[in-house]
Amino acid sequence: MNTEILLFCDAAKDIGGRMSILDAVDTVIGPELPVIVKRCSVVARFRIAKVEEGMHNFKLIIIDMDGSSVVNMEGNFNMRMSEGADSAGANLIIDMNNLKFENNGEHSISVAIDGQEISSIPLYVRVIKPPNAIDENLI
Repeated sequence: MNTEILLFCDAAKDIGGRMSILDAVDTVIGPELPVIVKRCSVVARFRIAKVEEGMHNFKLIIIDMDGSSVVNMEGNFNMRMSEGADSAGANLIIDMNNLKFENNGEHSISVAIDGQEISSIPLYVRVIKPPNAIDENLI
C-alpha cells in the first residue's frame, strides 16, 4: 500500500472513487489561541494491490510539537477494487468540526492503517491578529 495523497483541507467528497478537494492548506490561522477550525477534513488516497482489498482499520493522529494530542481517532473503511484490476486508488476522507488547536507552531498529521503508520505531514498553526485589532497593552 502506498500513499498517493495526504492533505488537510476545508472539505472533500468522494463520488464514485473520484475525490473533490476544497482548499488544501498546510497552515491554519486564527486571531488568538485556541485556534478553532469550524469545519475541515483530512484526506488520504492510497494505491492498493489486489491482496490488500477489503476492510481495514485506520487511525488519525494530530499532535503538537510537545506531543500533546489534538486528534486521536480510529475507524474502519473498505478498500475495494474493480474486477480484473491489478491495483486501485482507495480514498479516505475524515471530516471534523470545531477542531481546536491550543498551541502555535508545527503540528503533525499521521495516518496509520492496520496499526502501521503509512504517512505523515506537517500542519502549521499561526496566530495573526487582524490589522485593525487594538492592542490592549498600548491603552
